Amino acid sequence: MSQGGRRSRVFIGVLSLGLLGMLAPGCKRSQVSLGRAHSSAEPAAHSGDAGVPPPPREPEPEPEPEMRSLDAGAPPPDGGKPSAPLDAGGAQAPAAPDAAIGGEPPALEPTFLPTPSGACPELTSGEVRLLNIPMTFWVGRQRTTPGPLLIYWHGVGSSTREASNLLGTVMDQILDQGGMVVALAQTTAQGTDMGTGTWYTGDFDVVDELVACAVASGRIDRRRIYTGGCSAGGLAAGTMLYMRSGYLAGAQLDSGGTILDMPLQDPAHVPVLIAAHGAAETDVVILSYAETSSDLATRVAADGGFAVLCDHGGGHCAAPPRIREAQWQLLLAHPYGTHPSPFAAGLPGGFPTECRVARAP
Repeated sequence: MSQGGRRSRVFIGVLSLGLLGMLAPGCKRSQVSLGRAHSSAEPAAHSGDAGVPPPPREPEPEPEPEMRSLDAGAPPPDGGKPSAPLDAGGAQAPAAPDAAIGGEPPALEPTFLPTPSGACPELTSGEVRLLNIPMTFWVGRQRTTPGPLLIYWHGVGSSTREASNLLGTVMDQILDQGGMVVALAQTTAQGTDMGTGTWYTGDFDVVDELVACAVASGRIDRRRIYTGGCSAGGLAAGTMLYMRSGYLAGAQLDSGGTILDMPLQDPAHVPVLIAAHGAAETDVVILSYAETSSDLATRVAADGGFAVLCDHGGGHCAAPPRIREAQWQLLLAHPYGTHPSPFAAGLPGGFPTECRVARAP
């Protein structure tokens, strides 16, 4: 090769290196910008044949971390539980329990909620017959949201009027909430005697139909179905607590309990109980209701439920109005499936001092 040819090739090589030096900063900026915006994307190809560098690209903001809702249908990235969040120091915080992840746990629904077997009566206040059993309805004005239902059981020789006499302002509150109070007037005399021949376990079949109609009407909150009663009615309410645990949220008793040893309808659900009774020597009518109340509360606690005992020290079915109102407030705080109890650490301030949380033996 001639000396002139070698000089030409050297000059072209130097010129090429100069052009590459001018283009390199632009290429690096483009690749950094793309890497930030799309970390998984391939860097943009740069053509060495272009005579000028590509136009500069505006830096794209870094993508924010993806917020995954637990309600969304997509599974967590690892196919299992969502990753635990980071604490303030950047370390991974302990994972929350499954029920608490994403906020409050979903509300539990009654597992044995009945459905109507036939035509339902009109839900208006007054005397009603259902499955040939007379009963009295007290029905509040319907609200935009369903209200509570309380099934009341009267004592020996009494009548449905006992419900309004003993519940007092509690009945007013239930009706103001758009709810219902229902009291059966007589027994079916079917099944097992729950005490003194006043009520039998077959009466719960009538109550099932009542509950089915009330829920089907849309007036009643299926998670706020309660029971209550005094004396023999308190024994019936205490028995219902177990035999209808599949839809009953709780019970408030005034000299009650149970004389039967019956299993839970739904072993996974123990309704809440708040039982009031008098002094051991004065709250006695055939049975010691201080004893039957305490026995039932202890059993509820032993079965994993929440129970409160209120010893007012008076006579039979003589809980004062402030205790009855506290009973109702406790029931309202425990819709069906509430566990653990919001009062597990202690009863709220202002609660009657005669009341205490029952403990398992």
